[in-house]
Amino acid sequence: MTGPPDAGLATSLTVRGAQLAMVGRHQEALAATEEAVGIWRRLARANPAAHEPELARTLHNLGADLADQRRSGEALAAAQEAVEIYRRLVRVNRAVHEPGLAASLSNLGRQLSALKRHKEALAATKEAVGIYGRLAQDKQAAYEFNLAIALRLFAEVRVAAGAQLNAALEAAQEATDLLYYLAQRSPEVVGQNLALSMSVMADVLDRLGQTEAARGIRRSLD
Repeated sequence: MTGPPDAGLATSLTVRGAQLAMVGRHQEALAATEEAVGIWRRLARANPAAHEPELARTLHNLGADLADQRRSGEALAAAQEAVEIYRRLVRVNRAVHEPGLAASLSNLGRQLSALKRHKEALAATKEAVGIYGRLAQDKQAAYEFNLAIALRLFAEVRVAAGAQLNAALEAAQEATDLLYYLAQRSPEVVGQNLALSMSVMADVLDRLGQTEAARGIRRSLD
């Protein structure tokens, strides 16, 4: 049995929005994703069990697209709604929806940090790392990369807040080590993320007064 025709259109728009964002066509990505959210929202009102997962996933994308356009308040609202939906979904089926919750928590942390709501950002990124850490233990290959990115964001948020810097350094080092390990197997997957993680580690070292160590890392990236 096939789903409603609108679901097919919303799926296509969601995919197109993600593809456009990946190639830097952010305005077009935003338009496609906003249209998809509108359709998924209407479908989810009629049948939450069938369509709330896609609504949450597309709201997560919308938050990132809005942030790219520097529409911080709207980006935060989308990220918060995605997390709220995923929390409901996790209560029904943790195994299926917990990865989505972790991704949305990381995105929420980023948006909160941009708005200098540091305490909330610290909590969101800590929760995301905890979830990905458990998932990576159970399914190493599937979630190690996600864990590394969440750890990097964990460190970034703490640098922005000027708080928990020793924890930030530990997270940045763990992210760097993990991405280095993954790059030996799949360099195309890791991409620029290893360099980004090392750069964050240098930022943390600067904040801790370890300027020479920070300079050494940055020289290695030149």
